[in-house]
Amino acid sequence: MTKDQILKSRLYEYMLNKENRLENTVTEYANHVVYRKADALDHLEMIIATVRLETAKEIFAEQGRILRNWRD
Repeated sequence: MTKDQILKSRLYEYMLNKENRLENTVTEYANHVVYRKADALDHLEMIIATVRLETAKEIFAEQGRILRNWRD
């Protein structure tokens, strides 16, 4: 593998791991809201986690397009 291929592979790995961590956080907060009496802070944390996940997905989609067009 070339340096560029290794870099692309590591970037894809990072994006996948980060997205998985954010999805787990959203699931955790959703479970808090569903399975216990949620207060305003619980709902706010859920909103923040959801926005972080959506933002990361948008950024990673853009980065994915850049990486796919990157010539090795």
